[in-house]
Amino acid sequence: MKRIIKIICALALALTIALGCVACGGGSNGETQKTGLGYEVDRSKMFGICVLPSDFPTSSKDPGITTEIVCDLIQTMNIKSVRVWMHIPYVLERVGYTNELRLKESTVQVYHDYFAALDEASVENILVMSHQYLYPVEMIPQPTYNGVVPDPVTDPVAYQAFLDMFRNCYDMLAEEFPEITLWEPNNETDHPSGTTIVREGYVQGGGEANDPYLYSMTDVARITADLCYYANLGIKKHNPENELVMPGLVFSSTAASAIFIDLLYEQIESGELPFSEDADGNRVLPADTNTDNYFNVLNWHPYANVQPNDDWLQANIDMYNVAVEHGDGGKKLFLSEFGWYDSFDETRQNNIGLWYPEALDLLQENLPSLEAVYCFRMFNWTTTGEGVKDMEKTFGIFTSPVEESGITPKPAALSLFKYFNGDNADTSELYKYAADTAGGGSSEETPENP
Repeated sequence: MKRIIKIICALALALTIALGCVACGGGSNGETQKTGLGYEVDRSKMFGICVLPSDFPTSSKDPGITTEIVCDLIQTMNIKSVRVWMHIPYVLERVGYTNELRLKESTVQVYHDYFAALDEASVENILVMSHQYLYPVEMIPQPTYNGVVPDPVTDPVAYQAFLDMFRNCYDMLAEEFPEITLWEPNNETDHPSGTTIVREGYVQGGGEANDPYLYSMTDVARITADLCYYANLGIKKHNPENELVMPGLVFSSTAASAIFIDLLYEQIESGELPFSEDADGNRVLPADTNTDNYFNVLNWHPYANVQPNDDWLQANIDMYNVAVEHGDGGKKLFLSEFGWYDSFDETRQNNIGLWYPEALDLLQENLPSLEAVYCFRMFNWTTTGEGVKDMEKTFGIFTSPVEESGITPKPAALSLFKYFNGDNADTSELYKYAADTAGGGSSEETPENP
């Protein structure tokens, strides 16, 4: 019977894809379309990027990347979707040693200014992501690690207090930032080494010593669903049109990619969520199996590392098919991180320039509710700190301002620019921040097949 159901779902997916391709033309034609269950997607917002200027709190970027440069290149490239790191502790804090929350006004203003600049640069989807928490004073983790979540089984009182503060944080954020309608309340919660949902005692870089502090994948799915539910309560309080984006899931080009998203749906459908207990252990909120009350947008990170192939494509289809099986066929989909590192290798850089358009074609043809792909990232990060993998240095589609060439487009930037703006689009403006702009900007500099 289960095999029959899967066959039916696969046929339904194929039909949805066919209808989606008829409606969307397999590309980003700027039309808003209804897919599957009537959800709307707008493929004019397909071109996305992950970027944050240098003067923002997070350290994962090189110096010299100003808001002006970022927004100028975004507008030149015709990028319509931007993912912004805005961790909760960057903009909120407790008042002294209490559980009262307040805004960090100076940092809040920095983000307001950035969002306004992105809007001025014609960005339409601003996706705000946080994977750090604030904790009630009675449960501040020791040793301090900002991915600890209390155990809902062994410490339900602390878990409920944590969820309540999490909801309050998103309530305050949504009220303070009405210009933001897309909220991603965690990132890669299903990472096999933990990082954003772990038990107290987990230590950054602890290796195998952290194993006792890792939750099972089923537990992580349960906690992820709870976090989404409570964040969704917060953002919907001030604007029912706000959308909760599923935390971007880890991806591999195998059938294993679909396991966690299936677990997530199973937890929601169990009738035991959201977690909601008073001090006596009595349920307060009713059980809720409506996935729209947990997330409004599907999301994963389909890194390929090599040229897109059949296994990679099938893994993406499998993940989407899980949503179809659980009644979410057609629900809007973001891919909030996607790209390749090049290790400063020229041959690989040229190949990546070829792979981006190939991958975008395949994704749009086979994922009918896909609205935006956020390329990771805009610039190289060459000044990574100790303990950060070297691969993190070269995901940029542009070089870094601290590199000898200054900010120059890699083949990836050139091919993406032409993919979204036409083969005859003039690339010269992409070189305006290069160390030596003489002779730069030839429209013939997109990669050719090797």
